[in-house]
Amino acid sequence: MQRSKTFKNRFYNIMHSERFYYWVAAGIVCASIGIRLIGLNRGMWLDEYSSLKVVLSQDFIGQLRAYDHPPLYYILLRLWHFICGSEEFLRLLSVIFGICTVIAIMKWMKSYSKLSSLLSGILCAVLPIMTRYSQEIRDYSLLLFATALSFLFASQVINNPGKRLGYIGLAFALFIAVATHLIGVMLITTVVLYILTSRLITEKKQIKNILLAILLPISAFIVLYFFFFTNIKKDPNDWWIPAFSFHSDSYNSVSYVAQCAFEIDHMRIWMHVCACAWALPFCIKTISKIIICELVVSSLIFGDWKRSFPLFIAAVSYWVQLAIYSIAVVPIFFDRTALPGMVPFIGFLGLYVATFRIKRLKTLFVTLFLLLCVIFAMSGIVNDAGRPYEQWGEMIRLLKASSKPKDIILFFPHYTEMPVKYHLDLSNKTVISIRAKSGIDEIKKTISEQILAREQETDRLAVFLVVRKDYNLQKNFKTYSDLNAYLKSEFGQPAFFKEFDGLTLIKYEAYKKEGAEE
Repeated sequence: MQRSKTFKNRFYNIMHSERFYYWVAAGIVCASIGIRLIGLNRGMWLDEYSSLKVVLSQDFIGQLRAYDHPPLYYILLRLWHFICGSEEFLRLLSVIFGICTVIAIMKWMKSYSKLSSLLSGILCAVLPIMTRYSQEIRDYSLLLFATALSFLFASQVINNPGKRLGYIGLAFALFIAVATHLIGVMLITTVVLYILTSRLITEKKQIKNILLAILLPISAFIVLYFFFFTNIKKDPNDWWIPAFSFHSDSYNSVSYVAQCAFEIDHMRIWMHVCACAWALPFCIKTISKIIICELVVSSLIFGDWKRSFPLFIAAVSYWVQLAIYSIAVVPIFFDRTALPGMVPFIGFLGLYVATFRIKRLKTLFVTLFLLLCVIFAMSGIVNDAGRPYEQWGEMIRLLKASSKPKDIILFFPHYTEMPVKYHLDLSNKTVISIRAKSGIDEIKKTISEQILAREQETDRLAVFLVVRKDYNLQKNFKTYSDLNAYLKSEFGQPAFFKEFDGLTLIKYEAYKKEGAEE
């Protein structure tokens, strides 16, 4: 009996020792590195090509000013691409920021407890939405890192209000957020609310220090928005994000944890893990829902609200700001823009599970939490690793093989040309980029003029239509439908019609003279 008690005490001491914590934390960081290094050659999608368009531009400063994203990430990416311009290497910059985000969240949550630090770190390391944006050649990975840093330094302000380091770090982190993405300005009120709900601040010196800390990011936002950008105003009628509603995909995407669990390809995962247990794949979706619901509901009953409430309020307040702006000005409530709210929400989940007051329940829900993380990790490795978000590579290879000099290539909507121009030299072809709101008569006139101009130059002419099926196309579907009807009436049935998971390539034979080579 004495030996058993001694063993339990020794095991308890090991589990709660600083050394054990750092070994587990190191394992989490290594796991996050491994997951984020899988599939770096998946192929780029449209938004990533827009990043490269800015970075590779001869007029770099002009492109930065004409773009609607602040310049910090693109300056770093331009410097990074001087070392190597391959897709895999360009993604590594975001991978580094993603790993730093995991470390910053664990460091921040350690001020609450070691267990909450480890649980939050695991969730951040494996959550599919976090791993995805830790690989993209976009600015969201840096934005997430700046968000995690902001909460880390905010916790230092809360715990050590007399030290200047916390205020300086907070100002620096919020500045990075604003200089990375304009929605970073919403983090200012979010972080201040987190501080005020965590600690009652009455001393004038502390209030003054907080105001000074937020002065830098506010000033940066004013300079960027009113003086740096030349094309920042957005027309709500010509905007690509759907209008905000409580039934929209944009709103529903806030529930990332549930969304990631429900949308993964469970069949593929469990076929790899337990090929013999044929019935399990059909149960995993239900199991994921049950685990998430149990975690949330039980946390509300048994968790420590006093400690975790500020984190919950921080996450919700950020998303509420997005919703208000989306309703009042222009829709910006989307999965990417809602990402910063995930940082305090991940911390909230980790802290809640770690502060269960009933010991046996705590053990049970820590186990369920870890099981959920295993499902997320498996979905990232088996289902998502290396899978392109858009099939540009395959579509461009077909276009290259099928087209010849002098051919006409139509892009609908107009920005669809970016990925193709990045991979193909289109200088010997006629490119017509069609805006979704263009009138059909104007489109017909442009196409007819180009065909007439080419008749004397070539004995055969093909017209290709490259289409991206996005929200812009949905809003202006009549234009797209009229365009297809016109092409069919002029050139007959397509020579081929190929779909690539959201992308379409259609080929029409405009004319072919006798004896012309195929």
